[in-house]
Amino acid sequence: MDQASIDQAVASLLDDFESWREFSLMTQPFAPQTEDDAYAVQAGFMGARAAGGAFSGYKIAWSTPVMQERVGASEPVYGRLLESQVLTSPAAVSMSRYLAFGIECEVAVRLGRDLAGENLAEEEVMDAVAEVMLAFELVDSRGWTGPRTPVQSIAMNISSAGAVLGEPVADWRELDLAAAECRLSIDDAWVASGWGSDVGGHPVAPVGWLAGRLARQGSTLREGDVVITGSMIPPQFPQPVVTARLDMAGLGSITLDIGS
Repeated sequence: MDQASIDQAVASLLDDFESWREFSLMTQPFAPQTEDDAYAVQAGFMGARAAGGAFSGYKIAWSTPVMQERVGASEPVYGRLLESQVLTSPAAVSMSRYLAFGIECEVAVRLGRDLAGENLAEEEVMDAVAEVMLAFELVDSRGWTGPRTPVQSIAMNISSAGAVLGEPVADWRELDLAAAECRLSIDDAWVASGWGSDVGGHPVAPVGWLAGRLARQGSTLREGDVVITGSMIPPQFPQPVVTARLDMAGLGSITLDIGS
């Protein structure tokens, strides 16, 4: 995919995004055809949306084989997190800012050093993580025309609309996060539960995949990057006005007030 086609694809995404329309990129003659092309389009799209601001890190999606089979993917995928869209719990959002607002229930990590390379040992990945936090991913699952494919999802940044982070935990290695239960409640009523092991066997493990995927593109994870590693609970699309609360053993709780 040449740069002119990438630029056209980015312009199409931006026009639809800023006009609050369904994305039409995949019906255009300049639509990306491979995942590498889609990541190049995503980089341009999110770079334009950052408008000179900073990125806080990455989101990982489809971290489990079950989800990959469901969407026709051979591996997880990633998107970018804008610093301006990362909130600290307790947080509040208005659904009027989104077309199809939803939340996912995740663990976030903050890197204590750069992490680069493919096929990294688990110990090397774990050693690079300075802090772990409970997180809501905010999603805006707006529609699109054309087929749903991994290429389409990657180019459109996988519906990411930010994150809400909890208190950072530095001694997370003393916790059995794989066996920890994650519980979501809405207005104090239980909605769903998941486990740390639901995300690649351990909620920190997908960071190794991300480091390898970025290495194949000539990039690297940097010290200070925040990575949300995949949802332990199916996406939820609550209606306003409600308060969502997420609890996980060892990582505490986070809350999000969802207004109209």
